[in-house]
Parts: sequence; structure tokens; C-alpha cells
Amino acid sequence: RILVVGGGDSAVEAAIGLARQSGNEITHSYRKDRLVRIKQKNEQRFNRLVAAGKVKLAFSSEVTEILPGVVRLRTPGGSVDIRNDYVFVFAGGDPPLGLLNKIGLRFGGGPEAPGALRTGQLDSEAGARRDQASLA
Repeated sequence: RILVVGGGDSAVEAAIGLARQSGNEITHSYRKDRLVRIKQKNEQRFNRLVAAGKVKLAFSSEVTEILPGVVRLRTPGGSVDIRNDYVFVFAGGDPPLGLLNKIGLRFGGGPEAPGALRTGQLDSEAGARRDQASLA
């Protein structure tokens, strides 16, 4: 049970690839009422999978919570819980930072979750160790 979030080609291509794998149940969430900025070839493939029941659509929806085994979506009809195991987010230019922070992920210069790694932290630490080793 997989939720794919986003309205661009990356999200659609992920949904297509995941839907073609045996045993996967795909739901595709997008905040608008239709996909408007995808390549024609992707649209055709995606629509075939939707017609075949391989991808369930959740247009005009937004993820509000990711819980163990469940994802909560805000829809025009109210809050909807769907059973789910994995979430793939393709947020494009406007990442859902509030949601990502709520579930413990931190980006940029904001406060960090305990044990979280900053982007580039591993490279910086490795470089410092190399520098210390060359001084010894």
C-alpha cells in the first residue's frame, strides 16, 4: 500500500513504475483536481493504469498526517484515512516543510531533531578527520 504525492512528471513516473510491480496498491494524491503539467506520454500511461484499477486517484487532497499504517488526507469532503505502508513525496518547488518537520525531518538551518544529520554533515566530518590525520 503506497501513497504517491505530487502532480508533476516525477510523481506520475513513480506511480507508473510502482503500479507495474506485482502486489503494490497505489494511491496518488495531488492538491489540484487534475494533473496539468505532465508529459503527454506519461499522461497516457498513467490514465491506462487508472482505468485498469492499478492506481487510485485522490485529487484535491493534501496529506495532513503520516501515522503507522495510515495516512490522513484532507479532501473537499473532509478528512479521510487510508491504509498505507509507504509514502513517496514529489513536492517540486514548494516542499511541505510543515508536514516534514512534524514527522521529525529537518532541513536547512532550522532546529534539528535529536540525532538528525544536516546536509553535508558527513562530508564535513570526513574532511575534518582527513585533516587531523594529515597533521599527525
